[in-house]
Amino acid sequence: MRAREQAVRSPGHELEKSSSTRGNSVAFAPTMLTDLRYSIAVHESGHALVGLSCGLQIREMRINPDDESSGTKFRHEDFSRLTLDDQVTVTLAGAEAVEIVGCEHVPGQALEDHALVRATLLRRGIDENAAEGKARGNSIRKNARVWAQVILAPRRELITKLATALSEAGKLDEEQIAALLAS
Repeated sequence: MRAREQAVRSPGHELEKSSSTRGNSVAFAPTMLTDLRYSIAVHESGHALVGLSCGLQIREMRINPDDESSGTKFRHEDFSRLTLDDQVTVTLAGAEAVEIVGCEHVPGQALEDHALVRATLLRRGIDENAAEGKARGNSIRKNARVWAQVILAPRRELITKLATALSEAGKLDEEQIAALLAS
């Protein structure tokens, strides 16, 4: 029986060409397409590395700036066994990786991640349209972003290594990801 998969998807949208700094690092690619591919790859690498730290098995990572098929796929059974806090942390980790690496955010990626968080919270009975649900949702999101930063900040080099490979290949399967992480 084929394992069901949970995908953390990121849409590919236009991105203005610019350089961006964070600390002493400079992230700059020579073309807008390269900037876009790399930013999406960094975002997906954040999901992947936080997912791995939570014990998830990555099935595939894919980027495609021309449509909305970009994403990191985990085994569904693995993802659904995580605590609510860990599910939200994995889902919001992409934007935190982009901040840590210092590249541009791709419009729409964080919005889709937050929509996935809203759906996850609703499945757990947390309605962010109600005052109590909104306060609880904001608290869960804030803690998730901090936890993602704690996990990802010391792994900045690994984020860039994985993102570079994904940006160049467009797709990585679980064997390729394992080989990259082991080297």
